[in-house]
Amino acid sequence: MRGAGYPLGSVVVAPKKPWEGEDRRASVPEKWHLKKEFQVGQLVTILTVAVSVLYYITGLEKRITLLEAADVTISSRMNERDAAYNRDRSEFRGEVLSKFQLIDSKLDALLSRRDSR
Repeated sequence: MRGAGYPLGSVVVAPKKPWEGEDRRASVPEKWHLKKEFQVGQLVTILTVAVSVLYYITGLEKRITLLEAADVTISSRMNERDAAYNRDRSEFRGEVLSKFQLIDSKLDALLSRRDSR
């Protein structure tokens, strides 16, 4: 519908009648309302949560302490094992070197006998 005095291309909508039926929308509270009351249930809940958090944190501290002690024990065992390994390795290396020297001396003796013939 175009009316006189309206720009070209604009549509004029006739006003609707207000709804007179039942309002089916959910009732929306108009404002927030804070009470200054503090109920016993809230106090019990807050205390329960606080005690639970403290108990959990205490349990974590105990577990961390035990793990640190176990880490120290494991580290000392690993150091002892490494020292024993290095000791055995150096002994084995000494034995291998002595065997090579023995083989070398025997080869020298064989070669000198062969050359003297």
